Amino acid sequence: MSAAGPVRGFFGGLLMVVGGILTALAGACTVYWTWGTLSDVSKGHGWGLNSGLTDWLLTTAMIGGVPILLGLALFFLGRWLRGRKA
Repeated sequence: MSAAGPVRGFFGGLLMVVGGILTALAGACTVYWTWGTLSDVSKGHGWGLNSGLTDWLLTTAMIGGVPILLGLALFFLGRWLRGRKA
């Protein structure tokens, strides 16, 4: 095993941890946002600012989806990096 093996494993693990935390926090925020919006709608408050369901879904996907995808990409990059043999 070469000297790059432990370093690659460390940075792979670090990327997995950062990606997992980013995905978990962004996912929790997206769930909170969705729950709050659906709660308001169920109380008859409407979608707000004359926007419809499509606008709300696109906003949720942009705000929550991008960090979730980035976190997943970091996680799987770290997993790939740890799995490689030097």
